[in-house]
Amino acid sequence: MRGAVFGTIVCALSWLMFVLGAGNVGLQRSVSWGPQVLLSQHPMALLLLVGTALLVSYSLVRWLLPRVTAIHAAAWTFAGDLFGSIVLAPVLVGELEPVNAPIVFATLIFFGLQIAAAAAGAWFATRLRTSAPAI
Repeated sequence: MRGAVFGTIVCALSWLMFVLGAGNVGLQRSVSWGPQVLLSQHPMALLLLVGTALLVSYSLVRWLLPRVTAIHAAAWTFAGDLFGSIVLAPVLVGELEPVNAPIVFATLIFFGLQIAAAAAGAWFATRLRTSAPAI
């Protein structure tokens, strides 16, 4: 249950920042031409997606969900992105169909960078928690 909560929060907040960074036109181009178009036309979207995933993951593991490990973070972020590309994207964006799911999935995870950022945030929080001096 903790992992599902973690994945939901990390995915939802990083997607929100991704949408703000790419804008409507950037999202449409990323689905029609592929996610690599965002690197050249909307690089801020990449920074917002990865930075948000890293900071939210770090914050959640550090203060709210201390038992979530880096492997759990990566797995639940992957599951959230998979659910978002297959179910949420076609429902929220009327012109998308489930057939577009692989392209939407690649766009959401930005070729694995979001998942890696979530795992890195959880790893950093775990390392800092175990190496902190006892008071």
